[in-house]
Amino acid sequence: MTILHVFLFVILVTTMYMLLSQFSLTIAHTLLMIGSVLIFIQLLKPLQTIFKLLSELIDYTGQDNEQLTILIKVVLVAYISEFGASIAKDAGLESMSYQIILCGKIFILILALPTIQHIIELFISIIPTYDLSQMRVE
Repeated sequence: MTILHVFLFVILVTTMYMLLSQFSLTIAHTLLMIGSVLIFIQLLKPLQTIFKLLSELIDYTGQDNEQLTILIKVVLVAYISEFGASIAKDAGLESMSYQIILCGKIFILILALPTIQHIIELFISIIPTYDLSQMRVE
């Protein structure tokens, strides 16, 4: 699906929403959610291609795939939480959308903890250690 297809699909869903909202707001909101989910599903294939390419690049360099796995999970959590927040905001539940975004940020932090730990351990291994007992203060 190209960006032109997405644009045309959004125009179609928006037009149908405007027409249906005059008769039934529930059906119109359901149409919006279904349209949003369909667009998101269509984005999964290009995302899969991107992640496959990144995985091949990591394999080529001989590095550990753990960091790539964490990166992929973080990106997916960010996309899904933003998507859920947008749906909640479109439905008029703005406070719920903020809670979804907050939960997404917390999950991203939890997923990033191993990477943060790895960076801290790297810094600790780089910093030279001094034996303070050999220092004399005069």
